Amino acid sequence: MNFVKTTSCILAIMLASLFSCTDTKKVDDSKSIKTVNGLKSVKDKVVGEFGADKLVYSTTIMAKDHMNDEFMYAGISFLENGIDMTQDLTMLPEEKTNPAKSKTLQNTIILKNKQGAVALKDLNFEEIASKVKQAEAMIPVDYEDFHLYRWVYSVDNDNKIT
Repeated sequence: MNFVKTTSCILAIMLASLFSCTDTKKVDDSKSIKTVNGLKSVKDKVVGEFGADKLVYSTTIMAKDHMNDEFMYAGISFLENGIDMTQDLTMLPEEKTNPAKSKTLQNTIILKNKQGAVALKDLNFEEIASKVKQAEAMIPVDYEDFHLYRWVYSVDNDNKIT
């Protein structure tokens, strides 16, 4: 009979500890790429690292992984003296801005579709939060842990941002 009591106690303790666990994947609001506060912080970081007036034709922000929306990466693509360039900022495991480098493929046909550009300061990062809310509204109710993993701004030759 002691075996049954002991086993029951152990199972009860394990069950209680399981239900008392907090969400370890909860991200600080100031680091989230899907909240207004987090996106303001991300924009400040990106603009601070690359420059407010940096003209880009593409900007990407990414989260830590598909199960966590903590800001981990930002990358920009731009033309410099007719050369297609890229530069990125990584936040994990440590904050690091890598130097700009030219892309491997430099082809006039490809480059002709990369002539539009906007300044980083003109990208509306805060709109991402409302777009995420719209996307979450389309997801079935039984799926509750939606995390934004990646967001890409692209600028066409007419400087239209998508």
